[in-house]
Parts: sequence; structure tokens; C-alpha cells
Amino acid sequence: MIGLYETGINGILADEMGLGKTVQTISLLAFLREFKQIKGKFLIIAPKTVIPNWKLEFKKWMPQADLCNLICTKAEREVIFKETLLPGKFDICLTTYEGVRICMA
Repeated sequence: MIGLYETGINGILADEMGLGKTVQTISLLAFLREFKQIKGKFLIIAPKTVIPNWKLEFKKWMPQADLCNLICTKAEREVIFKETLLPGKFDICLTTYEGVRICMA
């Protein structure tokens, strides 16, 4: 992924579950942060079943990142938009396909 970034080519990680896409993605974001001084704003959209794992892996491998979890109730979502997303007080926003659809409605 870093090689793709360095050459300006887009890419996607798409394989079966359990082969390291989460850690590869976090390592790319850590590389951008540490070596390129690019903190974000990054959006990660994942199936709801893997969101808890993403949160654990970020806590383990990239605890310095400000992670915004957009899996919430309607009332919580309004607060998150007002206090976190719109002012840009996050590095990475983690949500689901459904979360994006709800936010776009």
C-alpha cells in the first residue's frame, strides 16, 4: 500500500477475512502520520461486525490517533457531527455502510 501511495496509484485491499487488511491499513495510516506528517482526515467504512476489532487494533497499534466512532444513536450522531466531525477534531472516522447511508439521508 505504501508503494502504491508513493507512486500515486490507487489500490484496494480485497481478500478473505483474517488476512491482515486491518493491520495493513493501520500501518499505512501510521506511515503517513509518522513519515509524511499527514495526520488525516481519513474515513474507514467497514462491516459492523468488524468495527470492534478495528477499534482494538487502533488502540494497540496507533493510540495517538484521534479516532471518531460514528456507530451511534441519532442523538449521539448529532453531537458527534457538531462537536467532532464539523470542527475537524479527529484524524480517523470509523463507520459502517449503514452509518454512511444514514448520514447522507
